[in-house]
Amino acid sequence: SWITETRVLLGRAGRTIARDPSLLVAHILVASMTAVVLGWLYLDSPKSLAGFQNRAGGIFFTLVFFGLGSTSAADRLAAESATRAREIQSGYHGAGSYVLSALITDVACLRAPAAAAYALVFYFLMGLKAEASAFFTFLGVLELFVVCTAAMSSLVSLCFDVPAVANLIATSLQLLGAMFGGFLVSIQNVAPYLNTFALDPRNV
Repeated sequence: SWITETRVLLGRAGRTIARDPSLLVAHILVASMTAVVLGWLYLDSPKSLAGFQNRAGGIFFTLVFFGLGSTSAADRLAAESATRAREIQSGYHGAGSYVLSALITDVACLRAPAAAAYALVFYFLMGLKAEASAFFTFLGVLELFVVCTAAMSSLVSLCFDVPAVANLIATSLQLLGAMFGGFLVSIQNVAPYLNTFALDPRNV
């Protein structure tokens, strides 16, 4: 069944990461160091319009950072394309089971821990609302955003055989999402037919 296939593929992916955790460590370290630099840059921002602009800019950078970082999912899937095609053709597992297990592994083992490490540093250095409920809301939205962008990058990678093309399209979609996310363009003042592009997780 597809449940058994997914379970087996998840176990295999977990063992692969356990044998070589360098990618997981790299994600967490890069996210943590970026959060420290960004938090230090905006440390002690005043409770004023200038401080609001600083915090809005920091949050916008956070979304772009994780959005563009999610394109690495395309590289991982491209590296496994030959093995994936051979196993699917031989009936070892279905395409749906592979996609589901790959997305779960990518999010649970790489994206989610990095986003959590980033949020723990960034949130408090930026001087955002010092309440547990507010922090966990921020963390939850960031994690959901990471899931959405990773899923989109994975879908693009599966649709195109050439990794360079997949990366270009995924990056372009991320940048378009950033443009229509509400930080750079006032959605209410653009042409109505362009509002479709505003359907993006950055609007949360």
